[in-house]
Amino acid sequence: MLLCCKPGDLPEICFLHLSSREDVSVQLAQFLFGELGFPFLSLKVKSRMVLTTKELVRMGFFVALALALGFALAHIPNVELIMLTIFLSGCFLGKFKGMLVGSVAMALFSFFNPLGPAVMPVAGAQVIGMGLVGFGGGVMGKRIGRVRSILAKGALLAGGGFFLTFFYDLLTNLAFALAFGLRREWYVVVVGGLTFSLVHMVSNLLIFALVGGAILRRRWGLFNN
Repeated sequence: MLLCCKPGDLPEICFLHLSSREDVSVQLAQFLFGELGFPFLSLKVKSRMVLTTKELVRMGFFVALALALGFALAHIPNVELIMLTIFLSGCFLGKFKGMLVGSVAMALFSFFNPLGPAVMPVAGAQVIGMGLVGFGGGVMGKRIGRVRSILAKGALLAGGGFFLTFFYDLLTNLAFALAFGLRREWYVVVVGGLTFSLVHMVSNLLIFALVGGAILRRRWGLFNN
C-alpha cells in the first residue's frame, strides 16, 4: 500500500494507492503528524523514498519500546530511557526514520503521559526535540560504527547523550517560558531549568555510554539485514 501526497498537500487530500510491493511512502509522516495535531512538523522527503512493511514494523517496534519504557519510568524524575531508545532507532534505521520514530513516539507519550499531557508549546518542543534525537542517532550511528575502540565508542555515546539531552531540555524550557507568558524572564527559566535537569544530562551520559554501548556492540547487525 502506498500513501501518495504531493509536496505541501494536507493529510486529508492524500489518497491511498494499492501496489504489489506493499510499500508505504515516507510521506506517511505528513499524515501521522496531521492526525496527531502537529501538521507543522510534516517531513519533507524525496517522493521516491518508500517504507517497506519490514521497515514499518521495525519503526513500530521502537515507538512501542519508547512508550513502554517511558510509562515504566514516568514517576522517576529526570531518569528515562526514551531518549536512548529513539537515538538507537536512528542508529539502526537511519536518520530520517529515526526522526519519524522520535516525533511520533514523543507525540503519543506527551498526550498519554500518566502525569498529564503537556501544554501545547511544550508538547511541540518535546516532539521536535525527540525527532532531532532520532536524527542525531542516524548521523552519529555511522561514525560510531566505524570506530573500533570500545572506549572511543563509549566516549562518543556519552558525549552524544549529554549534548542531545542538553539541547532537548533547553528547547523544552524555552517552550515552557513561552507557554506561561515568561518571555521577558526566559533566561531565568532556562538557567533554573537546566540546573534542575543536570541529573537528566548526567544520567543520560551514563545510560548512553553503558546501556547504549552494550546494545550497539551486541546487536549492531540486527536491523541491518
